Amino acid sequence: KRPNKPEVARKPYQLLLISVLREYLALEMRPQQALPWGAYDPERIYDDYVFMCFFVGNDFLPHMPTLDIREGAIELMMRVYKNMLPELGGYLCHGSQINLERCEKFIQTIGGYEDAIFQKRMRELRRQKDRLARQKQMRQADKARRNAAGQQLRADEAAPSASYFNRAMQGGEVRSARSMASHPGLQRGGQQGQQGYKGDSHTAAGMSARLAEEEAA
Repeated sequence: KRPNKPEVARKPYQLLLISVLREYLALEMRPQQALPWGAYDPERIYDDYVFMCFFVGNDFLPHMPTLDIREGAIELMMRVYKNMLPELGGYLCHGSQINLERCEKFIQTIGGYEDAIFQKRMRELRRQKDRLARQKQMRQADKARRNAAGQQLRADEAAPSASYFNRAMQGGEVRSARSMASHPGLQRGGQQGQQGYKGDSHTAAGMSARLAEEEAA
């Protein structure tokens, strides 16, 4: 093993024994009652199973609109085939030959499930749409909470200067520029005080700068 060789994630193997699969198919698709038209032949069952799998599509053929592997289409066809096999009068295939009459009966029986399949899909689509709408509402509510928290934070930061100015007005300290300028919230420097006075005479810094100029005069 080379020391500089990058590590590659190992994926677990999926081992499929065809012989075991054949046995399971023969047991799973065997009807509950004896076939009135002949003996049960597992080899013919394998041929019919392969033929039915064409209806759910492969690399070369699209699947039927109502048959999707992810929705349990193979299980549905196996269940229908098992239930109606005694009534078919024989198997769907004989080697490479397809019995079209029996195949038509089988497809018509599968077609009886179309309404239920489409209704299930519509319910899934509605649930997905509702879930996306709820997620959008949650994002909007979270954004509104963050904006409100930011505004409250800015208001809390501005509160000390405003509260000190109000107390100074009530206590008669408005004439003392030094006492107002000594407050930590109002120590902005001479240049900032001048800008506050010129820009907005109603702010505490602007009032402090104006009083300082009056006392100096």
